[in-house]
Amino acid sequence: MRILWINSLILILFMIVHMSDSQKGGDWNYFVFTLTWPPTFCSYKKCKLPPGLNDFTIHGLWPSIWPGKQPTNCSAHSRFDIHRLQSIRNKLDYTWANLLNYENPTPFWEHEWYKHGQCGIENVLIRNELNYFNTAVELKEKLNLLTQLKSYGIQPNNSVVIEKSHFLNVLKQAYNVSAVVKCKSKRRKDKLTKLAEIRFCFNVKLQLIDCNFNDSGDNNECEHTFIFQQFNSQ
Repeated sequence: MRILWINSLILILFMIVHMSDSQKGGDWNYFVFTLTWPPTFCSYKKCKLPPGLNDFTIHGLWPSIWPGKQPTNCSAHSRFDIHRLQSIRNKLDYTWANLLNYENPTPFWEHEWYKHGQCGIENVLIRNELNYFNTAVELKEKLNLLTQLKSYGIQPNNSVVIEKSHFLNVLKQAYNVSAVVKCKSKRRKDKLTKLAEIRFCFNVKLQLIDCNFNDSGDNNECEHTFIFQQFNSQ
């Protein structure tokens, strides 16, 4: 009887430890998909953009724990191998460009892979490096964000002040979900903040869902009004 009790206790302890370990990486329950607006990014950093780029680019596809935390110690430990991305490389060079130097995307992709991709491939719809990056490309194409904004009369213009509430309402009308907008803070010469990123949320089935969490902790909150900056060539 005593042996049975000890065995039961060991089993319970094992289950507790196992559950604790699994929560470190396998308990994420949605994705944050972040798109960057290059003109704003490059107004604060020295960039080398792909020739002809005139659209949002991917910042990342981030497995997350509601309402806004990122998992750690995910179960996958696959090394990044850029050769696995050869079949989609031409698309990636533009859609997921390293804005600092488009000719050398490896450091950026590698960073996103080790920080987020190794958690992302726990999803049964992704599973490997190629699918992780290709999924992000497909989500961007599905959103077709810049075209959607233009269809609602919103397009890059350095002279037009955009109300944040109107911009969010347009995103809600276009996609039937709530999104999050991020801006870059004003510098001395700037009268308004500039649109920097737009974040969408997807469930584990890669379906759009509301981003209804408080995402104001990164100091990139947009003010009531902002500028949707043009590319230099526009």
